[in-house]
Amino acid sequence: MPAEKAEHPALEAMVHGLKSLIAYWSGYSADAIFHARRGAAQHPHLRGTVSVWLPSLEARAAALAGDAAAAVDQAARRRDAVEPDDLDELGGLLTLPVEKQLYYQVETDVLLGQSTESTVPDAERAVQAFTDPTAPHWAFGDEAGASRRPSPRPT
Repeated sequence: MPAEKAEHPALEAMVHGLKSLIAYWSGYSADAIFHARRGAAQHPHLRGTVSVWLPSLEARAAALAGDAAAAVDQAARRRDAVEPDDLDELGGLLTLPVEKQLYYQVETDVLLGQSTESTVPDAERAVQAFTDPTAPHWAFGDEAGASRRPSPRPT
């Protein structure tokens, strides 16, 4: 794998995140959880936003099984400790803005059936960030995801 040959831990973790993302959208939540956890376990000392993305991915996939609390808490703790790294400096798909973390959090809450009073405002903030193509972190895939209703997928 090129990320391993480059000996770039954040990029290696990003690859695990991408595997998790692909598994989730393919309907394989157990695989999505596995890849997110593997990336986090192999790279526990990362401080960039990929360290927030992995538990956010895990939480959303775990929500399909009805349990995401540990991963949700981990994502929040990681966000508080973020120190942007070289991937964050590059931006685009290589960084996890707060709005995207909100998008994952809202979807996780909805899948768990645990909406709170902040769920609707958080959802509106995420949708606004991803439906305005002039917004700094807009991406077509996020626009599609933020605008859809989550549905259960097979595990």
